[in-house]
Amino acid sequence: MGKKATPSQIQRARALRRQETPSEKLLWNLLRSRQLCDLKFRKQHPIQPFYADFACAEKMLVVEIDGDYHDHVGKEDFSREAFLRELGWDVIRFSDKEVMENVEAVARC
Repeated sequence: MGKKATPSQIQRARALRRQETPSEKLLWNLLRSRQLCDLKFRKQHPIQPFYADFACAEKMLVVEIDGDYHDHVGKEDFSREAFLRELGWDVIRFSDKEVMENVEAVARC
């Protein structure tokens, strides 16, 4: 699953959690507290050197929400996803728009 997060990475993850986007907040309300299939998700989970929007360690699953800025960093997203897959993580991506328009459908995927 990777190396244990350092104290500075934990601080960074906490800061990212406080800066959540509206779509992250909306999806988190459905993922938190084992509401989805009794799976434990973590928000802004450090997977060195990255931070997953949401991660379920038990299933090695990362859920990413791509905002408009992701249109400009596609290559970096592809590299990041490939890196996570090499570590054994499955990665699911949704657009900000998909989450905002139908969060229940996103959560069912």
